Amino acid sequence: MESWRKSYTAYKRLATYRDGEYAYGFLRDNLRNLLLAAVVASGALLLNALSYALADTVSYVRVGLMLVLTLMIGLGCMLIIYVLEHTCSARGCIWIRNMVVLGLLVGVDFLLCEGMTFSGGLYVYPMALLVLVVVPNFRIHETFLILLWLNLSVCFLLQSGSELFSSGQLAMHPYRYMIFCSFISLVIAVRHHIDYLLLVRQRAILQTASETDPLTGLLNRRGMEAYLKKRNYGWNISMVLFDIDDFKSYNDTYGHVAGDECLRTVAECFMTVIGKKDGIAVRYGGEEFILLFFLADKEEARRQTNLCLEAMRKKQLPAGTFANYPYVTLSAGLVVSEEPPRQDVERCYALAALADRNLYAAKAFGKNQCVG
Repeated sequence: MESWRKSYTAYKRLATYRDGEYAYGFLRDNLRNLLLAAVVASGALLLNALSYALADTVSYVRVGLMLVLTLMIGLGCMLIIYVLEHTCSARGCIWIRNMVVLGLLVGVDFLLCEGMTFSGGLYVYPMALLVLVVVPNFRIHETFLILLWLNLSVCFLLQSGSELFSSGQLAMHPYRYMIFCSFISLVIAVRHHIDYLLLVRQRAILQTASETDPLTGLLNRRGMEAYLKKRNYGWNISMVLFDIDDFKSYNDTYGHVAGDECLRTVAECFMTVIGKKDGIAVRYGGEEFILLFFLADKEEARRQTNLCLEAMRKKQLPAGTFANYPYVTLSAGLVVSEEPPRQDVERCYALAALADRNLYAAKAFGKNQCVG
């Protein structure tokens, strides 16, 4: 019992990579895998319809219905491709996925009905399970609902359909066969889902490592770019470019190990001030840092900047030998964008260039202050 509890706890911890920050990526990967399943299912329907039409073994009405169903699944595939190439909300991804899954399930029911009516065999059943359960990376409860749909469909066909099952073509009773196939498919689907979550976790760890400054724990330039691309802001932002005053003198006086500790202290000041506000702290390079406040109120941004300057003064880190002040201080250049940056990274860097001019002015006016 204890091992089951630990396994469930480990799975819940692992499932956090499927939700929250990574939910959108999970949905898009789900759509990609579902696209493969839709192509396979629509291709099977199309070949089935053409073979019946050429053999003239069924009515053209049935063939026409199969072609219409193939066309509907094809339209669903085109919709998935459009969503994958464009930005779509998580709710939109879920709605499109559910519509395509519904079309696939109807198509699979069609195949089951055709196969069971004419041959009395359940050979289509495990193929349907493999396509709809193993290929897409559904959540476990979603997989269970798909299996329930398929089993109820087959049970209905067995009760009202072909008499060929009484001829002993199956080695075991159809219901036992269904339970066996469903159990195997569920186990494979769960394993597939957990393997996918492990892959997402590994990808998240690598992404975090590439977008985070290892010394301070703040975002680096790549992390700032990824953050801007992820969130499409429709309003102006405030940017503050900070620089540690006389940092070279500090390094020459106390050594580079103390310099690294000074950088970490500055980063802690930024994180304390930002807190839960809508903004990010970035190590821009060397002893330069950027605070992005996603608000257009310049006075509020100036107030937050002065809080950062004051927080650093309170640390009272002894400055270098040739520093202007007895303690380590910061200078800052503030600027507010004239238009929303949205996902334009180059526009953000142009804003950083303007903030750098104000930072240069702050240095020229005596340091330990904000200009802008």
